[in-house]
Amino acid sequence: MLEKLPTELLDHIFVFVHPKQLLTLRLCNQWANGLVQFSSCAQYRIECWAAGVTDDRIHQLSYSESLSLLRQREARWQSGRPLKKVKIGVQSADADGGVGLYDLNGGMLALGRGRTGFSILKLPSLYDSPNSDSREWRHHDLGADIIDFALAEEDDDLIAVVTSKRLEDIPLGTDFLGMETTTCCFDLHIYSASSGDPHPRSLNPIVQLNHKRDVVHAPSAAIQVLGDYIVVLLFNTEVYGDEYTDELYCVNWKTGTNTLLSTYQARTYQCPVVLSASLILLPNMRSNTLDLYTFHGLNASKRSTPRLTPRGSLDLPPISSAFTMVGYQCISRPGLGLNAENHPIRVRSSPEDALVVFAPLYRPQGLRRATLIVHRRILLSAAALLISAHGNGGPSIPYARWGAGRCSWGSGSVQWITMLAGQRLCARSAWIPSVRGEIPLSVRDYNPHNVRRALSSLNKRDGDSGIGDGVIDPAVTRVVVPGPGEKVTFGGLFVEGVESRLPYVETKIEVEDDVRTMTYMLDDERLIGIEQSPASLNVHNLHIQVFG
Repeated sequence: MLEKLPTELLDHIFVFVHPKQLLTLRLCNQWANGLVQFSSCAQYRIECWAAGVTDDRIHQLSYSESLSLLRQREARWQSGRPLKKVKIGVQSADADGGVGLYDLNGGMLALGRGRTGFSILKLPSLYDSPNSDSREWRHHDLGADIIDFALAEEDDDLIAVVTSKRLEDIPLGTDFLGMETTTCCFDLHIYSASSGDPHPRSLNPIVQLNHKRDVVHAPSAAIQVLGDYIVVLLFNTEVYGDEYTDELYCVNWKTGTNTLLSTYQARTYQCPVVLSASLILLPNMRSNTLDLYTFHGLNASKRSTPRLTPRGSLDLPPISSAFTMVGYQCISRPGLGLNAENHPIRVRSSPEDALVVFAPLYRPQGLRRATLIVHRRILLSAAALLISAHGNGGPSIPYARWGAGRCSWGSGSVQWITMLAGQRLCARSAWIPSVRGEIPLSVRDYNPHNVRRALSSLNKRDGDSGIGDGVIDPAVTRVVVPGPGEKVTFGGLFVEGVESRLPYVETKIEVEDDVRTMTYMLDDERLIGIEQSPASLNVHNLHIQVFG
């Protein structure tokens, strides 16, 4: 019957068939194999699935054109050869101050500008039109101390900014350690990322979060945008007593409604990771766990009040009693619930397949770091197991059950946490030969489909020769498949040691400038080199490689 249907109708049917089933269909017989093999729609859906990207199909390109663009994009990332390179200068508002705040999302880069301002850049793209305003900085000053901001440009052309202002009528104080204490009020500002004006869809573009909050040393905040809601955590980083608390707020940025979700003992949480449309993860510094919470009431049409329900915890590997977690960074990109209408051509990484990177910092024996790398689907599976078995607030799941053999660990500092996009992560690699003494740059692809393809290429090349070095091209690419057995304690940090078990394909990236003054960010379309002064954090130039 299928052979009698027109191609257009077959393509419409293939849209609703999972790519794995399309591959299975090819195995049925010669006719079915040809049906799938010569269908641009079927091949495009299979390639999207294998590349770990999604396509909302809102653009007008044919499936054959989309397939060609996707294959070219993947080939550029796998070869380390960008389509174009662009250098953009960064004008600092403060010659003595570096960039402390930053965010990268939806083809936009935001950098802090002094204490009260920020700058936004639309980054060069493969799909720029001749009159595109990319490469042009837009500078904004709020006249108040900015403590954090977050871009959600792909959702709603949105940047959310948290500001603090000291209440002058309340005198300064000191805590029991002699650290300065102040009392501040906190506001959330909702702006258009493209224009810098108050967002036109927000009824109340300035929302008061807390009118009177005690702060030790300096105020801190973390922001996550989740659809119509902005989640803000106000916390103290330099508190060692039990008399201070941190607050988690949820703001409907369209209506301006602010809800206090929960309060926590200070130095419990610092940054949330959104795992799904209703599930967030908060690394707990006090218990050395990954705490899971479910959001309720996020459907704005029902006018319900948002609330948070604890769902239990995932244990991290036990640490020595000599160490305490004192801070962390964490990220997973892309986020959930994105709207592709602002980007009518580009595909984006699948949120479900994306990596989560968690970089904790430990004391007191110096500053010890151990960075966890895990796929988001592993955390979602563990969360589903925890919730189905115990419901609300169940016991924690040991690391050996959910993480051992499914994660990787790395050492070293993480200067820009936006070093990953989807399943790719940029890193220094001592494997790549260097003629200047520094450790060159590579991009590591943790996509299991790309790993299998690379291993298949190696097997065809090596055969029974026994080479087995994992190197596809000595100058460009190798495959790393960690084996069991070797456990690392990171200088006695972990009691039993941990294994790195995630395989990846590593590709060398050519860097023409002096990489000793460069650090890097990564998004779905490009690699961004950050050129800084050796003696300060000042950013002078961006070196952008566009892959598509």
